[in-house]
Order: sequence, then structure tokens, then C-alpha cells
Amino acid sequence: RLETVSSRRNHLASYTVAVWPRPMVAGIERDISAPTEVPVAVGRTGLVEIASFGSQDVKAQLLDADGRIVASSDDRNDDWNFALSATLTAGNYRLRVEPVAQSSATTRISMRTPREVEQPPLTLPVGADVNPKRDVHLYPLILPADGNLLLVSARAAESGGIALESGGADSGSWRTLGTSTGRAPRLIVPHDRSRSYRLRLWSLDRRDSPIRLSAAAAAVQLGSEDDLRGGIALSAVDAVKPLRAAAVTVARPGVFRLEGDARGVWLCGATEQLCLEPSLGTIAVTGTTLFIASASLDRVRASRATLAARDEIAVPLPH
Repeated sequence: RLETVSSRRNHLASYTVAVWPRPMVAGIERDISAPTEVPVAVGRTGLVEIASFGSQDVKAQLLDADGRIVASSDDRNDDWNFALSATLTAGNYRLRVEPVAQSSATTRISMRTPREVEQPPLTLPVGADVNPKRDVHLYPLILPADGNLLLVSARAAESGGIALESGGADSGSWRTLGTSTGRAPRLIVPHDRSRSYRLRLWSLDRRDSPIRLSAAAAAVQLGSEDDLRGGIALSAVDAVKPLRAAAVTVARPGVFRLEGDARGVWLCGATEQLCLEPSLGTIAVTGTTLFIASASLDRVRASRATLAARDEIAVPLPH
């Protein structure tokens, strides 16, 4: 509530009063010059979208209060603007915007927190056409008792997003395991049968366009390290074609190196760890099982990495 009184004789002139928040908040647009950092304030836990719109190429990172990168984006589909989408807890963040291939750039940034609409639970496996329009659809997931690998994919003519969350059965506290955006986003995560899961789905372009959603909790049979060295066969997951998957029981934690081209292969080495493409061709397995998925290969070969004195190996660390 804002109250005002005149400080001198009333001359009947009209005034306009305006308030501008210093940090970016939902519903705000702002012109910026990059490189720069912009404070961001998130008022409630939920999906947050921050995007740029301009004629110059820029990229962005979103950092939390401790300086950790929680989301990043360079180019969205068919565009040089960035589009960040992440499920964030309420609090303060910093948006770091940098020009690409030039020393400076100007652009306009905007922030949006779409409305969340809870949907009926999805019993997996499932394949359905859904249309979130301008909202975020929130789906509780009912998983089969024998599954060990959760796979979710979406496909649409326009860009969409999916986010997978894990929570305790009674705690009401949810943790985001992974987020994927684009025309064909996908998430692959080994799940814990004692926990609950839910899925967020939304349209980045907020258009009235259907999205084909596919999800399954596959019961992937376990192979051995010997099978992996010889080339382990990946089995089709019918509900999320063309994805195929395999799993390997490892004798102990360690680093494994793929043989051949690692593109199109997703690996994860612990429960509730998002499967990612091994950009360095290696993965650190911290649990007892290595999960493998691919949309293009039906067999993958890898072996445990061993180092002699003074040898070096690059290993991406799990998030």
C-alpha cells in the first residue's frame, strides 16, 4: 500500500507513480548489454523460464546463491537466443549473459513462471498426446514393481520441455533429477523403487500444439563386465522407441571407457543419476550398476579403465 500527500499547495497537476523491481522477477522484461550479470528473484518453487530476444547471439548461465550453475543455454532450436528452463526453489539467483563471437551484444530478456496444473497420474508404460498450451502439466507417475530404468521422451513440432522429479513417499519434498528441452527432449534415469516420481511437461513456445509423450520404467536385465568388454546387446524399450537399453553389474566402483564413437550413447553409474552422453568417452561408476541407453546402436562395448604410473585420464564428474 502506497500513501502520498502533497508537500506544498495543491496545484491540481497529475502525477504517475511507478515501481520497478531491481532483480528480474516473473512478468518482467528488460533490455541489457552483455556481458553482464542480472540479479533474479524467484518468489515460489516451480518452473522458471528466462529467455532472450534480439538480433545478436548471446548465451546465459543461471547461478544460485552459492555460485553453482543450475541451468545454462546457448541457442534454442532454429535461433541464436537462449532459453533457460529449470525447476527452482524460491530464493535469489544471478543470470550471467555473455556475447557469442563478439565482445559485446544487446538483447532483451524476459522471465516467466507458467501456471502449474496437476493432472491425473500416469500408469507406466504410457504413450499419449497432450497439449499443455500455456501451462505446465504435472503428472504423478505410477511405476511397475519390476522396473529399474525410467525413460521419458517427448516429440512435437514446436519446442517443449520435460522435467523429472523424485520425492519421498510422505515427505512432500521433491528434487529435480533432470530437465530436457527441444523438439525431441528425453530423460533417462535409474530409479529407486522406494521413492515417488512425477513429471513436468510444458511448451516453450506456449502454442496450442500437441506433444507426444512416451514413458516407461523398463526392467533392464543385468549383464556382466565380461559382457560389456565383448559388446553388450541393448534391448528395445517398446514404449519409448527407438530407445534401447542395457545394464551391467560392476565388481566395484571405477572408471569405464567406451570403445568407438560415444555419440548417441547415454550412460549413468548410480541410482537417480541422469544418464548423459559421455563427452570424454568415459564415465565414473559410483554405484553397483552401469546403465546404457542408445537410440541408434544395438550393441555397446566398454571396459574398465586402468592407469599405469604417470598416466592421465579425463573423467566427467556426476552432478
